[in-house]
Amino acid sequence: MMSVGAVSAVASQRCHWCHGYGFIPTRKPHSRTVILCSTVMRVCGCVERAIFRECLAAYKQQSQLIEAGGPSLSLTPGAIYTWGYRAVEYCADFTTLAERELDAGELRLFRRHMVDGEPWDHFAAPADKKKFFFGCYGIMERLGGIYAEQGLYPASRYFSGHTVRRSMVAINQSTLAGIKQALRTFPLPRREGYYKARKAARAALVGAAAA
Repeated sequence: MMSVGAVSAVASQRCHWCHGYGFIPTRKPHSRTVILCSTVMRVCGCVERAIFRECLAAYKQQSQLIEAGGPSLSLTPGAIYTWGYRAVEYCADFTTLAERELDAGELRLFRRHMVDGEPWDHFAAPADKKKFFFGCYGIMERLGGIYAEQGLYPASRYFSGHTVRRSMVAINQSTLAGIKQALRTFPLPRREGYYKARKAARAALVGAAAA
């Protein structure tokens, strides 16, 4: 479970939407929404994308360990070091969660572009570059939130044996007095329109990847 401070630490200081706080107002509550200063807010997409990038880096690192072969040493919740195949488990969780969440077109893009590093111009024409990356951002945000909830982030905690997550954010109301003031003028209708445009871009991207 991430604290509010941990969410803000991961947030991008250059984010146009959350301004580095890690939360944005929303009118559509779901599993990653919280009540901050009497306002319904959700974790910003920049936080979920940062989480995805860290999980992807950990996945690539653990894949190299798997190729080297042999078990690895990990710390259990009882502070006992044991030998096991924790790297295999992490990679399996990483890919299995993606397979459950993404459809066929998105999964193809996830494997070829995000994991294998295939260039973007293999999937879209230069005129559709913006749509392509909007679609990628949507995939990264969905998977980043799921990885945080399922315990793959942070990877150091996963390998210490603490993998149970029920909510992405733990709230400490005493630390949130300035968030509502900082986001008072947030353009919520524009934000919702932005998500609609990105959803349409993702649909177009999936169609292009499936072609």
